[in-house]
Amino acid sequence: IFLTAAYVFFTCLFWWRMPNTTAWIFERNSLLFFILISQANGIVVTSITVFQRERALLRRERAIKLYGVLPFFIAKTASD
Repeated sequence: IFLTAAYVFFTCLFWWRMPNTTAWIFERNSLLFFILISQANGIVVTSITVFQRERALLRRERAIKLYGVLPFFIAKTASD
């Protein structure tokens, strides 16, 4: 929760400090790009940590040939 609060604080601070002129469009687009990449990385990291916790379940289901790793990862990412 602390990291999310810090991320929101600094993002708002950077956005607020930018002048609202056309000369700052590149900087504004760069900040939007950073926000999108950060959110995407947060989703992937969350999925990977969940995947590590559910490894035993996946091994059991792979042993009985239910499905593979990729379908499990995609379904878990989409549901989270």
